[in-house]
Amino acid sequence: MNFNSDRCNVLLSASLNGKPIAVPASGEWSTLENKHSSLLSFAGDGDYVISISCEDEAGNKAEEILKHFTIDTRSPEIKISGVVHGSANKEAVRPKITCSDINLDTNKTEISLAGYLGGEQIVEWRHTEEGELEMFWLNPIGEDDNYILSAVAYDKAGNSKQESIIFSVNQKGATFIFEPKDIQGSYISRPFFPAIQIWNVDYVTIVSFTINGKETAYEFKNGILTTKEEINIDGKYVITLDVIDGAGNRSSMKPVEFYFSGTKPAAHIQGVKQGDYYFGATTIRLLPEKPEDRIKEIKINGEIIGEENYIRKEDHSVEIRVSDYQKYLLEVVTEDESGNLNHETVSFEITNNWFFKLIQGIKEFFKKLISYFK
Repeated sequence: MNFNSDRCNVLLSASLNGKPIAVPASGEWSTLENKHSSLLSFAGDGDYVISISCEDEAGNKAEEILKHFTIDTRSPEIKISGVVHGSANKEAVRPKITCSDINLDTNKTEISLAGYLGGEQIVEWRHTEEGELEMFWLNPIGEDDNYILSAVAYDKAGNSKQESIIFSVNQKGATFIFEPKDIQGSYISRPFFPAIQIWNVDYVTIVSFTINGKETAYEFKNGILTTKEEINIDGKYVITLDVIDGAGNRSSMKPVEFYFSGTKPAAHIQGVKQGDYYFGATTIRLLPEKPEDRIKEIKINGEIIGEENYIRKEDHSVEIRVSDYQKYLLEVVTEDESGNLNHETVSFEITNNWFFKLIQGIKEFFKKLISYFK
């Protein structure tokens, strides 16, 4: 009730970056239920000091008020250097993160690194502070991957700023997976379209794709190269592939070599003929048509003949001797290195019947006679 605004002194001072700045003027005093107030409006950033002293009409003095405060509406600044946003790097990179603000809160800075393949990474760095600057030198990042590096800086007023960059580290270049797998040096019997999966952290350009030294048409989509020509002709195949990636790495697939054989194997059955009669022990020779093929199985009258009952020669032929008087059904299975199988049969008979022997002798006589007059 004894308030006198003329006896209240409000003193203001302010600075920004160490230089004085203008301060707001005191507003008119107002009174409401024995409470007295004056509105001050602070619009600009700065460090402020306000001093308030008052006494009433009776000369009683209030305790002096002295306040220091800062107004900061600007967000911190972040700069990421040492690696370029969107870059493909063929060597390890060492990013540097610099945060700056006049009121930077150095205890709250956040740094994160995530890889597409490796997931969230443990980030280690060396840290220094110089005035308004806070700097982080990250340890080298050298594992091949696509990365997102993010940093968040805070100031003491609660303002924050986030910066993120993406980049790749690609020191190893491309890797290749040939389909079908485990084909190297093998024999294939079914026609197929070769496919090669190409993995790389960056985009890839096909430099050369050849089959048996000839550039071959292909389709390259979603990281998979597929030939437009089917492998279906017997022979040896050598497939090569060269690529270059966004980091400048040139990579060559180890040549894939294999053999294709879609033709069924065959065996020459010597010593017996279909439907003929024989009159004593007979030696049968089974000779594969190709030296790389083999006799896989022999059956006589439905029973498999064990290897102890025949002789296998160095030329892959097989000799087997039969002597019992009976009818024979010989079944021979030939296999090539591609796994193709061929089944052949021949029926004959060993007999001691004099009539069959006479008939057979007459046949042989006429065969010789015909061949003599030709």
